[in-house]
Amino acid sequence: ERRELRILVGTNLVRLSQLECIDMESYKKCVLPCVLEQVVNCRDPIAQEYLMECVIQVFPDDFHLQTLSAFLRACAELHPNVNVKNIIIALIDRLALFAQNEEGAGIPADIQLFDIFSQQISQVIQNRPDMPPEDIVSLQVALINLALKCYPTQVDYVDKVLETTEEIFNRLNLDHLEHGSMVSRELMRLMKIPVETYNNVLTLLSLQHFGPLFDYFDYKGRKLMSCHIISNALDSETLIPSQEHVDSVLNIVNCLVQDQNDQPEEPEDPEDFAEEQGLRG
Repeated sequence: ERRELRILVGTNLVRLSQLECIDMESYKKCVLPCVLEQVVNCRDPIAQEYLMECVIQVFPDDFHLQTLSAFLRACAELHPNVNVKNIIIALIDRLALFAQNEEGAGIPADIQLFDIFSQQISQVIQNRPDMPPEDIVSLQVALINLALKCYPTQVDYVDKVLETTEEIFNRLNLDHLEHGSMVSRELMRLMKIPVETYNNVLTLLSLQHFGPLFDYFDYKGRKLMSCHIISNALDSETLIPSQEHVDSVLNIVNCLVQDQNDQPEEPEDPEDFAEEQGLRG
């Protein structure tokens, strides 16, 4: 019965979105507020998640852009059991795709897309103290992807995401994340994105909060991330212009060049050790 009701409501939303009388103004002032009110008040987590995803799918991108804050505020009010992460990521991915669509007009200059998402995601996290840390980092992954796709020249947006992640880890007293844990994997995914997007270790050095995030990995995590950075620099044939820059890079990947307090006592695998030293060279 619930599945049939879900299909019925979803179909009605599709039909509503197809009505010629629904323009931006009527959607903004009447349609969306009424839909969001019904969704929030129903208090059924399965229904809420499905209906919010329906809204994202059936209405046009430019409608979402003009009502972004209202939609995200409603996300913060959903039942605690709703996987709000998936809803927000779906919306971010859709608008990022819209921004890259050559046929579209892109993101209007008066809509501060990154700022809106950044503020509202922070509010969602604050309203959900039990949100798993890996879900929190997943939201930061989506946000950093949005920044790089919609604002590729705004390096400060990327650094803002890294700073926020660092603040969240401090607040949750997270450190030395065990390699292979879900939150460690998400953090590694987050940090690899600027490495693989910029393909320039010098740009990474301009990110003030990139290096400090290394401290949240355990030894194995730091080592793998360091090898990834060095491999990327070699593949990109990045020329490091000064000794100062060399020192800064070595400071980030210091687990490859000096012993660590949390380094395991058992000897390194000879092949892995040889590869790491080759990268360092």
